[in-house]
Amino acid sequence: MIRLIPKYKKLQNKKRYTIVRGGRGAAKSFHVAAYLVNLTYKEGEVILYTRYTMTSAVKSIIPEFQEKIELMEVPHHFHISGNIITNKISGSKIIFSGIKTSSGNQTAALKSITGLTVWILDEAEEMVNQREFDKIDDSIRKVGGSNRVFLVFNTDMVDQQHWIYKRFFQSGDAEDTQYITATYLDNLQNLDPSFIAKAERIKEEDPEFYRINYLGEFPVLRDAVFTKQYTTYQDEPKDFDWQGIGGDFGFADNPTTAVLVTKNKNNLYLREIVYAHGLRNEEIAQGLNEEQKGLVNVWDSAEPKSISDLRIFGVNAYKADKGPGSVSFGIKQLQSLNIFIHKDSKNLQNEWISYKWKKKNDGDYLRDGTGNRIPIKANDHCIDAVRYILMKLHAWG
Repeated sequence: MIRLIPKYKKLQNKKRYTIVRGGRGAAKSFHVAAYLVNLTYKEGEVILYTRYTMTSAVKSIIPEFQEKIELMEVPHHFHISGNIITNKISGSKIIFSGIKTSSGNQTAALKSITGLTVWILDEAEEMVNQREFDKIDDSIRKVGGSNRVFLVFNTDMVDQQHWIYKRFFQSGDAEDTQYITATYLDNLQNLDPSFIAKAERIKEEDPEFYRINYLGEFPVLRDAVFTKQYTTYQDEPKDFDWQGIGGDFGFADNPTTAVLVTKNKNNLYLREIVYAHGLRNEEIAQGLNEEQKGLVNVWDSAEPKSISDLRIFGVNAYKADKGPGSVSFGIKQLQSLNIFIHKDSKNLQNEWISYKWKKKNDGDYLRDGTGNRIPIKANDHCIDAVRYILMKLHAWG
């Protein structure tokens, strides 16, 4: 049998999903193929191996598996016919197929394959439609089968707006998912010295390219205001410098938002408390518990009457300090901190990764009178709420 390097031993797990990602030279495809060849020795396995586009499995993929079979010195155990490799001892098989078809009906034929127990989506970054994924995923349901799904990809094409990132990474590790991240540093013994030298040179010349393409870290959205990734968390820290609520009023077109903000040294913890349309001021107050009402609450100063109403309903509400340069100052404060967003705060997470700088028609950034870039005024209701409380408590010390 082929021995797997340590990182890939996690392929042998029983969770529904296994994510295999990383950078160049990590030998992802090699180890996944070796694992699948070994898996065919288990009876009853019907393994579907796909790439989004695969013109000819016989020319592009099956030779890779033949190589593993020959390395294992067991070619007599397997029969290859067309796009299927069958283990003659167990009867289990691997079926190779592309997802995109000439007819455009991309998943119908794959859904009709009966008895599927395992699905491998190689080069998963090419599948940009989550519904296509879900259709095949739903067909992996054989009673008594392994019923596992593998996604294998390089991270350079999976930014924070890609459905794979949102589904499997945005809110932290999912309980039903095994995560494997490997880089060339895990596979040095199998790499030519010239490859290693090139990687080290790029590390010095282009750290961002190295970070994404060699270390397998996710790229940030182009023109993103916040280029440093946030971390998800479960519970607020017990010790903190200060804690308060930031709020932004809305009604029909925009949501009303309230965010619990906890500052601990250089760390800022953000938890979405209210995010809803059509709320009256009394209902906003009802969305806060008694402890949250008693904290310093800083709300958009554009609605002084609403702030007055919140005070009537028991909220310790203050108006936000807004004026020239306040948006830029608040953004710079946020950029300087380590950001933690609660795992259940989906709207805040989506705002954070999609908050972008505004551009002019010529492609240059739009700037204010002091030269600061201006963010796009959209999908920023939670972020505005965070700025309000941060600026007020920063000013108060």
